[in-house]
Order: sequence, then structure tokens, then C-alpha cells
Amino acid sequence: MLKHYYAQPYLGQVRKAYMQMIEQIAQRIHQIDPKHPVLTALEHSWQLPQEIVAFREHVPSVDIIGVNSYYRQQISQLDTLFKQFDPTRPYLVSEFGPKGYWNPDYSTFKNDTLLMEDSDHKKAIWYSTQWDRYVISKKGNNIGA
Repeated sequence: MLKHYYAQPYLGQVRKAYMQMIEQIAQRIHQIDPKHPVLTALEHSWQLPQEIVAFREHVPSVDIIGVNSYYRQQISQLDTLFKQFDPTRPYLVSEFGPKGYWNPDYSTFKNDTLLMEDSDHKKAIWYSTQWDRYVISKKGNNIGA
């Protein structure tokens, strides 16, 4: 979400400070409760590969990376992205679901109005399909959703 509020070069500084904060929090949680894993979640955007690398390098105390991943074009990439950019840390699909109004690149709009939202039945089928194709079938570094 930081990319919505900051531009470079300040964006890079803010991201670094954010990751340092997450690392410090994760370390403190592990001190207090070493038996439970620490998870953080990222938004699935075009910057996700860079964020995975940055978290691998700068936030090693986080045990699991969650990704809020909507749309077939995104969720279908998750397993490959983690195998490529952080194969040793498990990931969790922390949000998934049908296409929505928030990303016009993957939805049908006309004059800033969502033209067609999927029916509840179609959405239910899509949830089930995503679960089978991109969660259950990708067990390994993927620990679920």
C-alpha cells in the first residue's frame, strides 16, 4: 500500500523503514512466544517479486509470508514466484476470491462503473476452483489459505 502514498526515492526509504519495523516486531514476538510462527501479508501487485526478495533479505524473522491474491492472472503465479524468489520460507494465500471493482485491469468497466459482477453461483465456483488449483495442488511451500 505504500506505493499509493509515496514516490521514489522516498518510497524506497519508507519501505526500508517499514521492513525494519516488521523485523523488529517479529523478533520481539519470537522472544515473547517462540512456539508460534509470525506471519505478515503482502498485496499481490506487479511489485510482488521485488517485495518477496526484499522480505527475504531484510525480514528473516517473519516465518510465513501471506499474499492477498485475487484474479487468475495473479494467484496462478504465486507458487512460481515463491519458488524463484524465496523458496525456503512458506507462503499462505491470505486472501483470494472473485474479480472485483478495485482493479480495472481485470474487471469490466465503462465510464468508471463496474459493468458486470459475477453471480454468486459463479463466484462460488471460482472460490472452489482457486482452492483446488492454486492452494491444494500447490502444497509444499504453500501452507494453505
